[in-house]
Amino acid sequence: MTKQIYKVLQPVKVAGKIVKAGTVSCAPEEAKPLLKSDSLIAAGTSAGDGEISMEVFAEAVAQ
Repeated sequence: MTKQIYKVLQPVKVAGKIVKAGTVSCAPEEAKPLLKSDSLIAAGTSAGDGEISMEVFAEAVAQ
């Protein structure tokens, strides 16, 4: 199961841990309901202008 990086837009609970900001790494199946609720957005995309933050970029490079 491949994990992907998602940007946190609203506090979420992932793998038993509450994440209020930043990024999370989880399986697409786990992220699906959070994406539908607009709590997460796929890293590399933005709700605004299409640019990603340095934090998201650094997390993606680390993976």
